[in-house]
Amino acid sequence: MNDNKQIYIFSQLNEEALTLAHSVPSPAVMQFTGLDGSSVQNHPLSLTCEKLGYTLITKNIIRHLSESDNSLPKKVILINRDEEKNLQDAMAVNQLYASCSQYELYCFCSTTESECIIDNMNQRNFTEYLQPMKLRRVLPIRNEVYHYLQTHSPFSSAHSIRGERWINIVILGMNHYGLEMWKALLWFCQMEGYFLRLDVFDVSSDLEDRLGEECPGILERNGIPRIGEDYYDIHFYPDTNYSSRSFYQKLSRLPQTSWVITDTGSDRTNFDLAIKLRRHYSGMQIDQGQLPEHLPESIQTPKIVSVIHDDYLSSLLNNNQLCNFRGQCYQIEAIGQNTSAFSYQSLFDDTLEKQAFEMHIRWFPAQEFEMFEYFRRSSIASLLHLPYRTTLCDSKESAAITEHRRWCAYMRSTEGYTYGIARDDLARRHPSLTAFDNLSQIEKKKDEVMNN
Repeated sequence: MNDNKQIYIFSQLNEEALTLAHSVPSPAVMQFTGLDGSSVQNHPLSLTCEKLGYTLITKNIIRHLSESDNSLPKKVILINRDEEKNLQDAMAVNQLYASCSQYELYCFCSTTESECIIDNMNQRNFTEYLQPMKLRRVLPIRNEVYHYLQTHSPFSSAHSIRGERWINIVILGMNHYGLEMWKALLWFCQMEGYFLRLDVFDVSSDLEDRLGEECPGILERNGIPRIGEDYYDIHFYPDTNYSSRSFYQKLSRLPQTSWVITDTGSDRTNFDLAIKLRRHYSGMQIDQGQLPEHLPESIQTPKIVSVIHDDYLSSLLNNNQLCNFRGQCYQIEAIGQNTSAFSYQSLFDDTLEKQAFEMHIRWFPAQEFEMFEYFRRSSIASLLHLPYRTTLCDSKESAAITEHRRWCAYMRSTEGYTYGIARDDLARRHPSLTAFDNLSQIEKKKDEVMNN
């Protein structure tokens, strides 16, 4: 019966798993495990499962897999809210089916421990088996942030200030999305002829200290211009009260803002803050003698992006359906909803990974891409940036220099590296974190190759 259908097996029945299952194109079989036998009938989500034709299984995922037909292709999704449980299940599934190429295993885990363990399993599997099981760690927030930047160009929102093009971005709240967006913008906005300023506000008192521990190389380079190396101008505002007059006074004194991103950790706070921000910036425009348009098709500045998990409210915002009593549109965009973070396109559409693989093998051995997440995410980052440096750089040489700038910022932000006279990946030191002109001819050639 299932010969022509892909089987998806979820380790837990929850909202995220149901959202993901609902986005999978047919034909497919959906199975949910991890439910107590006594609670299946009264489970609040079981009725939805039955209505959609999904199967509820009163066994844990390991037992269910051991009793199922191993010849059928399966996608196993470890999506418990408890990440430690996901990692434990990943090790158990891998022990049983590492050599089964018809299996694909996706583990939702964000910890450093999970990356190390999953890399270790992949390395061992590809060493021992010709066609091992596909094993991937899933980071839905990073996936969504990268997809947003892929489809929303920050370069188009740059402002000309004293003859220079500046991308001025304000981040309000360094929660999961705010932090991931901060890291991504640092490398994504590296471009010939463009400059990046980030103003980061948060309620915590140790904001700069926390970010400095996670990304020490970024703070070492902050505000230091150097030809052929990454550049960013970051300003930190700890102990922020978003309801205070002084907060809005600080916003008013900033250079012309391109984007504002709100991630305070609360949908309600993010929504209320986004509404007040649109009012604030519209008032600033009127005070400067401009008449802002609030039509759905108008381009309002700055762009306001708010982390809203509620799917209904997010849909209103993203379709420009939220207006006041005069019909004036707020023009607030939303990210963070389950339907985008937990979707088939985000997690299982492997077009981006295939293209990243093609980029990776221009310079590195193919097997490293499969064995180590470090190479996959590095190639994906370069690939996402490629269309912009292809169109915005005016020569092959400037594209190569821009790619090196991007890589430097990526290594310092996403990977947490700093400059070192010798490369040591445990210490996270790298000698190539320097100006383009200081690189060897081989290293320069690599940057050129990544633009072909």
